[in-house]
Amino acid sequence: MIRMEDVCFGYDLYHNVLDNINLNIEDGEFVFIIGKSGAGKSSLFKLLSHEYKPTSGKLIVNGQNLVNLPRKKVPYYRRSVGMVFQDFRLINKMTVFDNVAFVLRVTNHSTRYIKKRVPDVLSMVNLSDKADKYPGELSGGEQQRIAIARALASSPSLLIADEPTGNIDPELSQQLIKVLIDINKYLGVTIIVITHEHNLIKNFSKRVIEIENGTIKKDIMPTPEKDTLKDKILKDNTLKLERDVEDKTSDNDTSEKNITNEKILEEPKISEKENILENENEF
Repeated sequence: MIRMEDVCFGYDLYHNVLDNINLNIEDGEFVFIIGKSGAGKSSLFKLLSHEYKPTSGKLIVNGQNLVNLPRKKVPYYRRSVGMVFQDFRLINKMTVFDNVAFVLRVTNHSTRYIKKRVPDVLSMVNLSDKADKYPGELSGGEQQRIAIARALASSPSLLIADEPTGNIDPELSQQLIKVLIDINKYLGVTIIVITHEHNLIKNFSKRVIEIENGTIKKDIMPTPEKDTLKDKILKDNTLKLERDVEDKTSDNDTSEKNITNEKILEEPKISEKENILENENEF
C-alpha cells in the first residue's frame, strides 16, 4: 500500500523537514502517526496527498511512484485517497447531502449513483437523519463525521486524517476514532490518523509510529486484542458443536462396526446351514 524508502523532504535546499524516512504500511492497516508540533507530521501528510514531492528517495502509494507521477494522473491518484482535515472544510451554504455529493459530482458520477451512494456513506457515520441539515446546524463532532463521509464517498482504498480531533472535545474524539476503526474493520480501508494527542491513542490497540525531528523515533506494533465475552461464548459454542459432531460420527462408526460384526457373526451360521443341507442331500 505505502512504501517509503530513504525519503527526504525540505522546503528549501538547506534543511530537511523529513530525513531518511523508511516506512511500510500494508493494505487494511490502521496506523497512528504521532509527534509534537514541528516534528514533520504535516509534511508527511502533504507528501501522501501529493501536495509536494520528496526531495529524494522513493514514495510508492497504491502501486504508483509519487516521485515521478505525471501531472495528468494526479487527480486520479487523489480520488483513491480520502482526506479528512482538522478544520472540516465543509461548504456552509450546502446541505449535508450536497457536501458529500460534491466530491462525486466533480468526478462526473451519475445522479442515480449519487442518490444511492450518499445515504450509504452517511449511514456509515451514523448521520442518516442529518442529510437535509446545514453544517452550521451540527455539532463539531457531527461536522467531522460528515467530513469522513465525504472522504469515503469515492470509495478510496486509503484514508488519511490529519489532526481530525483537533477541534472537538476529548469524549467526541474517542467516539470519532471508534468510527474510523469500524470503517477500517468492516470496509477494509487503510487508515492513517496523524495526531499530536498522545493521550488519544492509549485506549486503542493499534500500530503507532512516532516522528521526532523529521525521523521515525518509534514504530510500535499493536498487541493482539483479547477476546471479548461474546467472542469467548462463540468459540465455546463452536467447540461444543465440533465435539457433538465428532461424537455423532464416532457413534455412527461404532454402530456401523456393530452391524458389520453382527453380519460377520451371522454369516457363518448361514454357511453352516447350507453345509448341513448339502450333507443331508448327500445321504
